[in-house]
Amino acid sequence: MITTVIFDFWGVLATKRFRIFDLVKETLSVDESTHPIFMEYYAKVELGIIDEGEFWQQLCDRLKVSPPEQPQAWSSAYKEITNFDGETLAIASGLRASSYRVAILSNMDPGIGTYLRENNYLKDFEGLFLSYETRLAKPDERAYSNILKVLEVMPQETIFIDDRLENVTAARKLGMQAAVFRGSERLATDLRLFLNE
Repeated sequence: MITTVIFDFWGVLATKRFRIFDLVKETLSVDESTHPIFMEYYAKVELGIIDEGEFWQQLCDRLKVSPPEQPQAWSSAYKEITNFDGETLAIASGLRASSYRVAILSNMDPGIGTYLRENNYLKDFEGLFLSYETRLAKPDERAYSNILKVLEVMPQETIFIDDRLENVTAARKLGMQAAVFRGSERLATDLRLFLNE
C-alpha cells in the first residue's frame, strides 16, 4: 500500500525563470562556453562541499577573472528566479490532507533552500531531503536509500515524482513506484493509477 509521495522540486513543484548561471554570467561578464566549468563548482555547492563564497573564489580563480566585490546572494535571487507550479503544489497539499505523507528529495543549493524555508513555502511537506544538507544527490542510490531510511518506509510504499528520467529510473531500481513529471494534469492521472483511486 502506498503511504508516501516524494516530489522533486525543480521541474516539478517549480520552474526557473532564469538560471543561477545566467546571474553568474552577467556578474562576471563571461559567455555560455563557461557553463561546464560553472557546473563543476556548482555541483560542489549542491553537495554542501563548498559554500557560495568559496564557489565565487574558486570559479573566478579557474576562469582567471576578478571575483565580484558583493555578488547578489542566491537566496535573494531565487525570489526572481522561482516560478511555483500552483497546481502541483495543490496536488501535494491534497495528498497530505488525505493522510498521505509527502516529502521532497531534490538537488539544490543552500540559496534556494534558505529562500524556501524563510518564506515557509514548503510547510505541507513532512520531510525535506536537500542535497546540500544530506550531501547526497540524485541519481545516487544513497540519496533514495537515505530518504526511505529516515522516513521509515519501504520502497514499495512510495511514489517518486521527478522530471528527469535518470532520477526516476534510479528510484525504480530500488523498488519505488516512480513517474516522470509531465505536467500537473498528467500527474493527477498517474497518481490515481498508483493509488487505485
